[in-house]
Amino acid sequence: MFETVITRTAKLIAAWQAYGFVHAVMNTDNMSLLGLTFDYGPYAFLDGYEENLIPNHTDQAGRYGFAQQPGIGLWNLERLGIALSPLIDVEALSAALGAYEGELQREYARLMRARLGLPDSRDEDMTLVQQWRELLAAGKVDHTHAYRLLSHWDVTQAAPEALVVRLAGERGPHGNSAQARDEASAWLARYQTRVMAIGLSADDERQRRLAMLGVNPLYVPRTHLLLEVIARVEQGDDTTLEAFRERLGAPFHRPEEGSLEAAQALGQAQGVEAELVDDWTRPPAANAAPICMSCSS
Repeated sequence: MFETVITRTAKLIAAWQAYGFVHAVMNTDNMSLLGLTFDYGPYAFLDGYEENLIPNHTDQAGRYGFAQQPGIGLWNLERLGIALSPLIDVEALSAALGAYEGELQREYARLMRARLGLPDSRDEDMTLVQQWRELLAAGKVDHTHAYRLLSHWDVTQAAPEALVVRLAGERGPHGNSAQARDEASAWLARYQTRVMAIGLSADDERQRRLAMLGVNPLYVPRTHLLLEVIARVEQGDDTTLEAFRERLGAPFHRPEEGSLEAAQALGQAQGVEAELVDDWTRPPAANAAPICMSCSS
């Protein structure tokens, strides 16, 4: 049982790290034996990429920040192991806990290869993933948009200027500088070389990007959008709630397109940014103050 809980917890937190989810209040009583969690008061999805996002205003020390989640998951499992120690040999418990990090890393690697559309598994892939994260962090690039834009790029062609500009980070400390664009272009060139190394046909490349669109959501429950919905519902307007629910229920394409194939066709016809005009993909304003919630939010 303990080994199963460890595996489920590792896979859950790997998904959080791959998709930019911050639980923000990972107390032991908010973790489940089923590999689920409770208490979603202060949670958030990343907007601009920030390794140590802390959306809980009571977490002044940053214990439950985004980058801390894998370690806290292990700490919580260790607490469970202590509770079970009267029933299970301590060495067996310790051995089971030793599998956590490897399980988490394998699942994270699997998810990131899927999100980046890497067609096979190679040892250097996690270096490319780390460089991708560093690129997003340097420019505070919108986490959800970045993957979506990448999903529309046909790597048999040169990288679109719109993609380079977005990955350079218009909101970052260096703005959309020439240096930032050069760094974005350099990563895209490495990525292009990696993807094309396997020798994909034109149809293989189309299917690769289609698969990326199927794992990289267009819509996530961004905190500022949820607050707007709540405010409108409190004023008696339920239409925005229904509109957002519709999108979150099918987050991989706009209702107007209705399918991944149609979403891909839109990107091919109008460019990688075409679908980001939807108001429900909107990031917070550049000058907006960070939103911190409480456990009772």
